[in-house]
Amino acid sequence: MRKILIVEDEIDVAKLVADQLKSEGFQVQMAHDGKSAIDSIDAEEFNLFILDIMLPDMDGSEVLQYIRRKTSKPVIMLTAKDNDMDKVVNFTLGADDYIVKPFSLIELTARVKAVLRRTEGTHHITENQVGKETILHCGSLEINCDTTEVKVKGNVISLKAKEFTLLKYLAERPNRVVTIAQIYESVWEKEFIHDDNTVMVHISRLRNKIEEDPANPQRLQTVRGLGYRLVCGK
Repeated sequence: MRKILIVEDEIDVAKLVADQLKSEGFQVQMAHDGKSAIDSIDAEEFNLFILDIMLPDMDGSEVLQYIRRKTSKPVIMLTAKDNDMDKVVNFTLGADDYIVKPFSLIELTARVKAVLRRTEGTHHITENQVGKETILHCGSLEINCDTTEVKVKGNVISLKAKEFTLLKYLAERPNRVVTIAQIYESVWEKEFIHDDNTVMVHISRLRNKIEEDPANPQRLQTVRGLGYRLVCGK
């Protein structure tokens, strides 16, 4: 059963959302401020987070950043702020969807299911029963995390170490926009200081190896003004 954490300071709203999701078969836990949310995130694993941007003790964006340091599981922002800049900022920080109050419980449920389908349905991890190897599947991409072998439509391709690490990082976050800074700090393990070129060069090299037409990439896409995403369709 999938478990969802609702981070919402309005207790009545949180209970309404929780009851709706429980009726749809989800396991639900609630937190009413940022600190208790972080405590829950540290203590348990969740499949999805519903996060209010306006919390009594800290900004929801701070909790979002904490979530992103801990997990790549999807986050839906729940807020009264219908502001394009807020949306851009939170998408950049790693939010997967954004719904503005007042909202329909039916719409929220549909968005929860859609986000889970998008982030789980086209991406899965299997364990090779012979070698006990962990393999990421992303559409026709197959990434062996233990042997570092990568296949595209069954054909083995050769990647350098950093190219493999970059591809694996993106494949672990299927269909999710990640910023250049997030990629750089995770893959190169250094503080990002406006070094766009390093990531762009490696993205270009990856496209030359995994795309049918690198000049018109369908798999490893640029999201203008935000970053990149690896599209894990069929």
